[in-house]
Amino acid sequence: MHETRKPKGKAFTWGSLPIVLLLRASFDGCRFMSAEINHNPKSHRFEVKVDGVPCVLDYTLINGVMTITHTIVPSAVGGRGIASNLVRTALDKARAEHWKVDPACSYSEIWMTRHPEYADLHI
Repeated sequence: MHETRKPKGKAFTWGSLPIVLLLRASFDGCRFMSAEINHNPKSHRFEVKVDGVPCVLDYTLINGVMTITHTIVPSAVGGRGIASNLVRTALDKARAEHWKVDPACSYSEIWMTRHPEYADLHI
């Protein structure tokens, strides 16, 4: 069943949530974008600290194949698109280096399925 947006006073709602809250959640997620994801090639890791909490994507690299083994974002900073940005950054690096990608981590597998623009990297 399709929900319709209904004006409620001066604010529109989507179901029971005011649109302003939904938009705020989206923009709060973008707040993370200002944090820089670092690539640590010696550790085979992409890492970022958000609100002081470390978030990582680990991988192995053998014969030009990046195998994404873990994407870890603690619940304290979850729901902000951090894991998505870690995966996107790793895949952009893989593309720049002409690597193929084996998304062994379930999150990265689902992410790649939802982003067909990276299908050419999948082994």
